Order: sequence, then structure tokens, then C-alpha cells
Amino acid sequence: MADDILKNIPLPADLPENWTSQQTVAPTGAEVGMDEQHGYNYLMKQVNNAQKAAKALNAGKADSVDPHDLFIPITGWQTDTEVAEYPHYIDITADVTSTTVVSVSIDPASANVAGKAMLVNPETRTGAIRIRAHNVPTAEISARWYPIKYGGQFYGDGSIYSNFLLAAHPVGSIYQTISPENPSVTFGGGTWKNIAQDRVLMGASNTHPAGTTVEAGLPNVKGTFIAALRDGFTDDSANKITGAFYENGITTGEDNYNSISTDVGIPSGGAPFGFDASRSNSIYGRSTTVQPPAYFTYTWLRTA
Repeated sequence: MADDILKNIPLPADLPENWTSQQTVAPTGAEVGMDEQHGYNYLMKQVNNAQKAAKALNAGKADSVDPHDLFIPITGWQTDTEVAEYPHYIDITADVTSTTVVSVSIDPASANVAGKAMLVNPETRTGAIRIRAHNVPTAEISARWYPIKYGGQFYGDGSIYSNFLLAAHPVGSIYQTISPENPSVTFGGGTWKNIAQDRVLMGASNTHPAGTTVEAGLPNVKGTFIAALRDGFTDDSANKITGAFYENGITTGEDNYNSISTDVGIPSGGAPFGFDASRSNSIYGRSTTVQPPAYFTYTWLRTA
């Protein structure tokens, strides 16, 4: 709301602060060789804009707080084990829903009684505010309640626990669990999408921005060799081994030739060539498996 007001009533905050003595004031500033900001018409315009914005902001805040009287009695309390430290609770009729977030302010006169009762932040149910306490109060507590808005919307199921969990997992957060239950149930709100099935999570970079995916793959393995079935060969590039292939025998004493001619002491028709993928790409040979040890979980992305 405040952003909309300031868009309609711009406050550039560019009034000049470099006046010097004996300068002449003029309606637009141009009459005395100065810029628009040094004219008194511009000055008065911005003063009026500031007053208009202040009034609009003041009028707009009226609907953000609506206090209501709340009296917490000493009778009607119930007990459960849902929250171990605060086993006593009472539901007080109020115009709220299960998604309303409220705050309760204790009157100073009841502060001592409330302190001994050790009240916790309130929860909400449809048509009622649930007050929890460590001890049942010994006298009626006078208070006021009012709805709280965060960013223009209500969060969660109205409980302090839901509010905390959702605040800790804003839109764009990743949540992992071994439970298949949607986090909107666990957290009491938010919209969640199950993602990353059969994928590992990796750190984003300029090459791979957050939210993008890449398919599985391995680097290629390459190599060449040419078998020269002739007597006598020249030391040219066509007869040299490249990539993953290599000569695995004693011939000329150099493993970069791949001739199988009798001139290098190898019977014609056979040659001891080897294959080693690490000669093509050093990533090979570093591990005995492509699949690293893994622990599988459900991965959820909060989208709203």
C-alpha cells in the first residue's frame, strides 16, 4: 500500500541545499539563470507532495490494527498433551478463522496473574482463539487481541508453530524429508511442489542457474590408431596413437607408433595394443563406480 501511495505522489527528495548569499529567488529558477529545483514553485510543489503522502499513509494504516477486548476466565479450562509445556487451554469465542494470525496484549493490571500462568502465544480455530498456559490462571485476565498481517497476507493455520516454520521456509526454499506428506500439512500452509525425483542437488552457477536441470551423461572416450601392414614405415602422424589407445609391447621402444610391420620386431598380422580411458580424459580411473553412495529423500520446493 505504501508503495502505491509513493508512486502516485512522488517524493524525489532533490531540493537544493547549496544556496549562497545574495542569490535571487524566482518562480522557476530560470529567470535568474538557475535550475528548476532552485525555483520556489518547485519547492512548494514538493512540500505539498510530502503533506499529501503523509496524510495518505496515515489514512491507509487504519485497517491494519483492529483491537478487540479479550477476557480470559479462570473456569472452563481443559487439559491435553499436545504441547507438553503448556498443557492447559481454553477456547474463547472470537471472529477469526483457522488461518487468522492474532496477537494478544495483556493489560498491565493483569500482568502479574498472566505471568504466573505463563501464557504462550495464541492459536486460532474457526470462531475461537485458543489460549494456552503452563498453569491455570488464578484470576480473570483482561487483555486485547488484534489481527496481524505480514506482507498483506495471513500465514499458516494461526498457531505460533506454523508461523515460525513458514517464516523459516520462505517462497523458493527447499525442504527435504523421508515423509511423503506435503509440507503444507506439516507447516500449516504454503504451496509446495515435489521436485528432483531421481536427481541429486548441486550448487548453482552462471553456467547452471538455480532451478535449471541437466541430464545424466559421461565424457566421451576417444582414441585412434592405424595398423600399417607393410614393411618399413615413415614416422608420420597417421601412424601415431592418440587418445585412449597405446602400444602395450616391446617394439621400437616408443609407445607412440602403431605399426605392426616386421621391421619393428613384431610378427606380421598382430600387435599388442592396449586401451586406457584415462589417457583420453583424466576423470576415468578416479573411482570404481559412477553411482556415489546416496540417501534418497522427498524434496519439496515452496512456490507460494
